[in-house]
Amino acid sequence: MSTKSRKFVTVSLDNNQKIFYPTDQNKTLILDEGLVDFNVAFDFKHRNEEEGIDTLACYLRIIDSKGIIWEAENIFTPTILLENMVNIEEISIINYSRISESWLCAFAENTMITGVKDLLDDRIYRTIYLDNDHIYNLQFKYQVPNFTIAFFDQFKDLGIKELTCPQFLIKLSGLYDANSDEIEPFVYSIQAQKLMFINTAYKTDSGFWEDNEIPFPIIFRECF
Repeated sequence: MSTKSRKFVTVSLDNNQKIFYPTDQNKTLILDEGLVDFNVAFDFKHRNEEEGIDTLACYLRIIDSKGIIWEAENIFTPTILLENMVNIEEISIINYSRISESWLCAFAENTMITGVKDLLDDRIYRTIYLDNDHIYNLQFKYQVPNFTIAFFDQFKDLGIKELTCPQFLIKLSGLYDANSDEIEPFVYSIQAQKLMFINTAYKTDSGFWEDNEIPFPIIFRECF
């Protein structure tokens, strides 16, 4: 995806403390307390067509008090999307949903990236509940799922301007159950900030991209 074709959306986050970010010019980018508006986009950092494994980049843009636009490139693998399938805040059985009408609108209007692939091959079995009426048993063996990311804010969708709850919707397709039948696509949500500030992937000596357990620093560069 070229720079011009990246879809940027505005994500507003409530900042409770002043934050200092390094820049490539040995300067410091300061985020003051209060509501901070980021322009966010996703793109492919690397695509391995043979293995079916992609590496993603999240681009954050922000305008400082002098009107200068700064951009950070945060890199991670689709494994991060998979790890965030489980929301530990849920108090019931983990249950995924088919695409609702409001989510259909989000994917129609605010799809940010599509066709993201990853290889799942730890050979462990999982159980997925879909809308409480379907149960699928599947094994992560030679599975190459397809991820699509869209932006969604449920309060803005309801017309409530005073509140914000930015999320990224993840549509997951291309999974197969234990009987080799394809599982219908389903959707789950990730809080926006959980993807925006992840900078973990690096290129190994063998040419593969992996996630580091300790995130790398987020560095902003002046966007000309």
